Amino acid sequence: MEDSFIQIETTLKQNIEDVKKLAGFDNVILDFSISAIRDLQGKLSKIDINNPNLMASTTLTMLENIRSNKSLRPQYETIFNQCVVLQVSVFASSVGDLFRSAIDILIDTGKSNELKDEEFKLSVRELEEFEYRLDGRIGQLVAEKNDISFQDMKSINRAFRKYFSVSIPKDEITNNIIIAQAARNVIVHDAAACNDRLRKQVSGAIPRDIKSNLSDIQRIQFDPNEI
Repeated sequence: MEDSFIQIETTLKQNIEDVKKLAGFDNVILDFSISAIRDLQGKLSKIDINNPNLMASTTLTMLENIRSNKSLRPQYETIFNQCVVLQVSVFASSVGDLFRSAIDILIDTGKSNELKDEEFKLSVRELEEFEYRLDGRIGQLVAEKNDISFQDMKSINRAFRKYFSVSIPKDEITNNIIIAQAARNVIVHDAAACNDRLRKQVSGAIPRDIKSNLSDIQRIQFDPNEI
C-alpha cells in the first residue's frame, strides 16, 4: 500500500519539475546560446583581428541583455498558460491514481460500509473489457460510475469525504489549486478570458497567493513564478 502511494507522489513531483523546466525553456535556449557565443568570443580574442565587427562581443552582449531583461518572455506567454494546463492535468492524474488505489485497498481490507453498498450497472461489453475480472478495477469503476472529476476540487473533496472520511483543508494551497483548475478551463475553452463565471467560481477561494485579484483582469495570463 505504502509503496503504491509513494510511487504516485514521486511521479507527480517529477511531472511538476518537468513542467517547470518547460516554463523556463527560453532561459535554457539563451543560456546555451550565451555559453556557445562566449566560447567563440574567447577563441576569436586570441586571433589578431582588427575589425571589431568580426568579433562576437556585440552578439554576446545582446544575448546577455535579453537574458537579464527577459525580453523574450512575452513571446512565451502561450507556453506559460499551457504549463498551467499541464500542471492541472498531472495533478488530476495523480489524485485519480491515489483515489483508485485507495479504493482497491479498502476493498481488500473490507473496512468500508460505503463501498459494500455501492451498486454498479455493467454491460457485457464492459465486462469483456475487464476480461471478466474486477479485482483491482473497483476503484476505476467507482470513479467512472460516479462521474468523479479529478480536475475539480469540489468533486475531489466530495469523493474523499464520502469514501475515506477525509476532508481536504480549505487553506491557501487548496485555493491555489482551485484557481489553477478554474483557469485551466478558460484557457482551454475560452481563450483564457477572465469572465464573470470564472470570478464567481473562485470567489470563495481565499486566501490564495496566485491571481488573488481578478476584478480588473480581462485575460488570464500566468508567469513562471506562479507556475
